Amino acid sequence: MPAKKKGKGPSLTSLKKFLKNNEVQLIRTSDLRDPAANPDFKWTGVKKSDQNLIKQLRAYQRLLNVVPSTNTDLILPFLQEGLRSAVHIAAISQQQFLQKYQHLTKDQSVLLACHRKATAIRARLLLHYVNRKQQPLSRIS
Repeated sequence: MPAKKKGKGPSLTSLKKFLKNNEVQLIRTSDLRDPAANPDFKWTGVKKSDQNLIKQLRAYQRLLNVVPSTNTDLILPFLQEGLRSAVHIAAISQQQFLQKYQHLTKDQSVLLACHRKATAIRARLLLHYVNRKQQPLSRIS
């Protein structure tokens, strides 16, 4: 059993090993519904069937859309803190988010940018959901 990192979040040992072997851009653009089927991924040191790793990899991909591309080093601390998606981040008020996670970076503007981006993503998701609910059922062809 892998040793847990100190703190309240999950152990990210397998995810860190996976990230060492694979480029961020590949993770950003890959379909992660079945990551084990992706021939471009290098699985050295980790199991393809590790469901915890798959969940963490999907959360990592979601956070890639929230964190500025120059600050991807913030993603692992976010995951360690239990933040898994834009919706999760946007559910926290901006003031609470800045106070609670200020220890992760010296630059408050990065946290502010993350929260704003997360809020925009959540708004877009909600609009998409409302539009889907308001559309009449289409005919089956």
